[in-house]
Amino acid sequence: MINIKKPQDYLGFFESWLLCILLTPIGVSIIIVNESIYHLGKSMKEKRQTIQKGLVWDAVTSATNHPNAEQIYEDIVMKHPSISRATVYRNLNMLVDEGKVKRIRVLGGPDHFDRTLGNHYHIQCTSCKRVSDIEVFDDINLCAKNIETYGYILDSYEIVFNGICPECQNKRAAQGQ
Repeated sequence: MINIKKPQDYLGFFESWLLCILLTPIGVSIIIVNESIYHLGKSMKEKRQTIQKGLVWDAVTSATNHPNAEQIYEDIVMKHPSISRATVYRNLNMLVDEGKVKRIRVLGGPDHFDRTLGNHYHIQCTSCKRVSDIEVFDDINLCAKNIETYGYILDSYEIVFNGICPECQNKRAAQGQ
């Protein structure tokens, strides 16, 4: 396929149709395709919904914490033992790429996943590595003019605070540390 143009460029009618010109060994073929069918096929390929993707989505959205991929896999495999680890990881990445799930990158550990997409902040326990939401009462305002980016164009930023969660504090207190 060499070129896709709307037919009104050539014929002046049927705004919702695409004109496809194909060069073949025996000559030129002109095919007119309904634009809505073309876009339907394209969008179905890009946003395919599978049972496995639904299972991953359900696991992330039903979690009360911010699970990592392994925790999501373990949750799913208890109910659906035939699902593979690779399938869970691949579908998690697709959900992140589609903007349905947020990836939380933390230092020294695996990525965690969050169903809450709006701007908010996280804290990671330095002991058990659990990730939780935190509330910041005064807005953290990082303005690009106050940051030396060394040639980078600043698109966004993510802040993950570190601390010790209440459960690990209690364990340490019980152990006398």
